[in-house]
Amino acid sequence: MKVLLVEDDIGLGEALHAVLKLNQYDSTWVRTAEDAQRFLTSEKFDLHLFDIVLPGMSGLELLKRSRDAGVDGPIMMLTARDGVTDRVIGLDGGADDYLAKPFAVEELLSRSRALLRRHLPQKTALWRVGALSIDTARRQVKLADEVLSLSKREYELLILLAQSPGKVLTRAQLAQGSDTQELGGSNAIDVHIYSLRKHLGANLISTVRGVGYALEERAA
Repeated sequence: MKVLLVEDDIGLGEALHAVLKLNQYDSTWVRTAEDAQRFLTSEKFDLHLFDIVLPGMSGLELLKRSRDAGVDGPIMMLTARDGVTDRVIGLDGGADDYLAKPFAVEELLSRSRALLRRHLPQKTALWRVGALSIDTARRQVKLADEVLSLSKREYELLILLAQSPGKVLTRAQLAQGSDTQELGGSNAIDVHIYSLRKHLGANLISTVRGVGYALEERAA
């Protein structure tokens, strides 16, 4: 997986570059947005990590120009700014995720894996979990032979659960997953799960009290 890391701090940049290499990513590290643009015009990356505060052009301007130029891969913003306004600007500007400094390397890697799972093409567009089938190309969900009419929020939540059948995902993980702004916080997750169960049946999504939810592989 090719990663473009844009970080002007030498110490942090070297550390993140080394960590990415250690975890089998083909990392390219640059320190300015201008250098990043030069790479983006000649190479395609699977993941982009942009610091916001950069010398010269900011990471937010780099984000805008990248999207305007047709860069469609996942972009995560890295910054010491943790205000709501900054996060909204980044997410509304086309960022897929936002990680505030200081952060744990494990969280960066976990969020990177999640972004790659959601953006990289699947080996097949058709996912099967028990009696449930999800056609990700057509965004069509069937239970047995019945086509389900899911809202955008219900579909996004189902996709998160279907990526790891049988694995319990916490409310925080679900809230931080695909389209965080759409799914909302932990209380909203419970509401969406309740709504999704109306379509799937009560038995297909299990609850681990105090932890989270899992999509079961058995038939409904």
